[in-house]
Amino acid sequence: MLQAFADPTLAQSPIALTIESFEEPNATAGIVTTHTASLSVTAASPQTQAGKQAINTTIKQNAGTTEYFGMGSETKVLDLSESHQITFWIKTNIESNFNFQIHSDDEHVSVFKFSTIGGKLNLWKQISMPSSQFNTPVWAKDKADWTKIIKWQVTAFGYGPYDGKYITLDNIGSTKHDSPSGISVPDTEKNPSGLPLVFSTKPNIIFILADDLGWRDLSCYGSDFYETPNIDRLASQGLRFTDAYSAATVCSPTRAAVLTGKSPARLRITDFLSGLEFPYAALSPPDWQRQYLPHEEITLAEMLRSTGYETFYFGKWHLGGEEHFPATQGFEHTLAETQAGWPGTYFYPWPMVRNLKGEKGDYLTDRLTDEVIKSMEREHERPFFTFLSYFTPHRPTEGKREYIRKYEKKLKPEHLQRNAVNAAMIHSLDENVGRIMKTLKRLKLDDDTLLIFASDNGGNHYADTPQKTNNSPLRDGKGSAYEGAYRVPLIIRWPGVIHAGTTSNEPVTSEDFFPTLRAVSGQKQPQREDLDGMSLLPIFTNQQPLQREALYWHYPHYHHGGASPHGVIRKGRYRLIEHFDGTPAELYDLSKDIGETVNLINTLPGVAEDLQQELRHWRSSVDAQMPTINPNYDASRIHEAMFYHQLQEQTEKDSR
Repeated sequence: MLQAFADPTLAQSPIALTIESFEEPNATAGIVTTHTASLSVTAASPQTQAGKQAINTTIKQNAGTTEYFGMGSETKVLDLSESHQITFWIKTNIESNFNFQIHSDDEHVSVFKFSTIGGKLNLWKQISMPSSQFNTPVWAKDKADWTKIIKWQVTAFGYGPYDGKYITLDNIGSTKHDSPSGISVPDTEKNPSGLPLVFSTKPNIIFILADDLGWRDLSCYGSDFYETPNIDRLASQGLRFTDAYSAATVCSPTRAAVLTGKSPARLRITDFLSGLEFPYAALSPPDWQRQYLPHEEITLAEMLRSTGYETFYFGKWHLGGEEHFPATQGFEHTLAETQAGWPGTYFYPWPMVRNLKGEKGDYLTDRLTDEVIKSMEREHERPFFTFLSYFTPHRPTEGKREYIRKYEKKLKPEHLQRNAVNAAMIHSLDENVGRIMKTLKRLKLDDDTLLIFASDNGGNHYADTPQKTNNSPLRDGKGSAYEGAYRVPLIIRWPGVIHAGTTSNEPVTSEDFFPTLRAVSGQKQPQREDLDGMSLLPIFTNQQPLQREALYWHYPHYHHGGASPHGVIRKGRYRLIEHFDGTPAELYDLSKDIGETVNLINTLPGVAEDLQQELRHWRSSVDAQMPTINPNYDASRIHEAMFYHQLQEQTEKDSR
């Protein structure tokens, strides 16, 4: 649920033109939307508006099963063409979707949609409605003529019956400056937290997930070698998170967490599918969910589709084979999905990629974007949710020749990131994000689209020569236990809701996307559920902290990136790593030591003990699977590894 808090600047927005104040001796709204409601004048108006009266409409008991209830009034002809937004105050005990309508005649209507679902009721709230976010309802002939408005109306709909319910309104007016669309409360109101922000309509949603893109792999995150002007511009137009985390040190668990809002430990998808085996290591992994994301899990696509979204998936899947592809997980339109975690090559033909045509020389990152743009250009009767899952910059490390030459010429001795081919891949990634942004603007969809750019885990620090990427100042990278594996870039743009050019240091994680987008879509949060994420909307709107106790991770596996089975907790400034093989725990103060160079485990034993207890309690709460002692342990062969399917083949061969 989105939280909104007292905002004096919004609560006291100056009214340039009063539409209705209800201060006349015989104030009346004039119109009710059911025949069993009564109108009356009440003295309970917002103090910050200095009003003495408000209008109230109450539906009578046993009124029947009406799905619509509200009030409205005809007015003198009003010219609202210079209005930047319309505001009004509402107090109600109805938890429902609402419309605010303005009419220039019966056939020409504009509407702003908002919701009180999930918020506290019976409190005064101010609704702020940017004029740019009014839409034409499907039943109207056309939008209202804002130069000659003759009627307004406020209506609850879709959640009746409304027996015994009421709506009280006050101070409807037009202002000449913009505020974020939403709800605020007067300073004198008690207990203002817990109010849901409201949105004009459901935005389109584009979720771009890069593969193995490190925290420092973008210019706006500190790279002085890679060039990412388009993603940097996205950050300047939205919100950049400095402390965003992937749900895992590798890809598949993070992708499952993004889609479900659940931690990899709860899902028991704790490694990339189908896993890397170290048959002679000290510990054996548990019997985890290594083949697919079960259909029993509710995905982002299924959740959003149930609220009216059209759903699209493009690119890397890596959460199961054909029987568990995106089309079976709520996505109506899918293309270029893969069972494997890599494409085989970036230049056509792509042996691992399904259903994506191309020609010799075509670059995969470009072709994926081509198809996404085609989907954006088609006619949409519903808002769309597009999940664009780029393979870039996952191996194989292959870039366009002209970009490789560019970065070979740029390379200097002082550069920490030195792989020109990887730089070329990131250049293409940035170029294609820019194409998405330009298309949104060309189609006039940018103001109506929530755009998320994220990565599934940290940059690959252990592959290639020269090193594929360097995550410094973070320690190590993908497949390790340290910040370089888990901390990732995250940028979110939502015009009219998120202030441009803002930065947040709130720790957030992959599990947060599901509850966030559920709140955006207007769905109620169930009273009981097993999600592990939190809605980020308080950060979007007011930079309010999430009041989260800690973040947790669980990886009961080994990896070439350096990881042995471990768990992690981050609480405030401290980050503790617990190793399951008996290696002493590690404790770091990230506020002073982001590179995790000074282990405080012996310096702050009380902090370490408390964090270990919290981490173990969390593992118990999600029923996390633990590794076991490996009877085949061989110290001389601990680094031998093979993919799970290779191990299965070898086992079958040995058994013959």
